[in-house]
Amino acid sequence: MNINVAVRVRPFIRFELQSADNQCCIDIEGNSTIITDPKSLESEQFLFNNSFWSHDGFVEREDGLCLRTSSKFAGSEDINEEYSTKLLNNLLEGYNSCIFSYGQTASGKTFSMYGIGNTQGIIPYTCEKLLSRLNNLSENEILISMYEIYTEEIYDLLVPKTSWPKHGLKIRTNSDHEFFVENLSKHPVRSPEDFQELIRRGSTNKRSFQALMNQIAGYSHVFLILELKQRVNQEDKVLEMSSFITFADLAAKQRVFACATLEKYVISLNSSIAALQTVVKNLANPASRGGVIRYRESALTRILANALGGNCKTYMICTLSPSSKYYEDTKKDLKFASVVKKIRNQPVPNQYKEI
Repeated sequence: MNINVAVRVRPFIRFELQSADNQCCIDIEGNSTIITDPKSLESEQFLFNNSFWSHDGFVEREDGLCLRTSSKFAGSEDINEEYSTKLLNNLLEGYNSCIFSYGQTASGKTFSMYGIGNTQGIIPYTCEKLLSRLNNLSENEILISMYEIYTEEIYDLLVPKTSWPKHGLKIRTNSDHEFFVENLSKHPVRSPEDFQELIRRGSTNKRSFQALMNQIAGYSHVFLILELKQRVNQEDKVLEMSSFITFADLAAKQRVFACATLEKYVISLNSSIAALQTVVKNLANPASRGGVIRYRESALTRILANALGGNCKTYMICTLSPSSKYYEDTKKDLKFASVVKKIRNQPVPNQYKEI
């Protein structure tokens, strides 16, 4: 099956509204996304599995929640329901899944994944839905891990920084030739409050900086792993099956000149995104790759190897700025998303094993 790709267009932000030459350069019709060059007025159309219009067609309440005023509008609750249903069905059937966000700084990646205030993102919504669907937690176990890739090193966000190894955790290969993070902590979840506390802890430990557009930008890629262990009794044996959802909030490429004090971090970040783009291009065009996929070029591509062409059901949300000021970057992201949707995975369900 091919990777499922969606785009989401956010509202203008303050920085864009204050710009005299700002205009909307993007539109959505069904699952088609149309981008228009603000200079030539020429348009180009892209087709995805889903195209979500969150730009307008709503009013914001005092509590931050959005009320739909147009049938075109897709709010966080629509997007959460769309993906949590797929992800949880996969999980309970024993399939591994991955959903990752991709886009420019301040395009809505972290908002879509985690939410803010009273607006839930895909991650907390999915975890709460899972807790409500499991009738018996004594026969099922939910475990959460969270880590970041920072300058090609991996740090566990759910343990104290004082316990972090100097050069981070190691990426290893298991017996199925799949990459995993060695010695990553796992934390049980039995209630929404447990989950919220883990997210708070992990978010406090991750790294960010003040970027352009007066926005807080991450310069690390953040991964959250939700593992479900399902157990059944069969005669005098106990059988267990583990399946995972990997949520990846990918940092955006940054301009080095805009972040001079963080130059080495930005160069490392940009190199990892470039490695991802190369892997995606080669997977989508088998004839051009020469039979070799260079997953080992970066920590990011090793971690995502199973999600890109492997044993996984994968979903991508490409978040977009509607502003004509970022037309070129938005068009590049749409082209990248179009390449991602050509990648075919071979998902196989995990099996129960005796414990």
